[in-house]
Amino acid sequence: MVVCDSYGDVPMFDLARIRVAMGNASLKVQEEADFVTTSVTEDGLAYAIEKFILKK
Repeated sequence: MVVCDSYGDVPMFDLARIRVAMGNASLKVQEEADFVTTSVTEDGLAYAIEKFILKK
């Protein structure tokens, strides 16, 4: 899983099975992602980890 919030991070998406954009990322980043999580201020990274890595 790769989580991005900046367009400069998007090339990392090529290395991931799950491509996640932060909710506060630009629309271009969100369009490249498989899933858009909540924003940084809403613990978006933790939400994505719980959803895809720690899922039951």
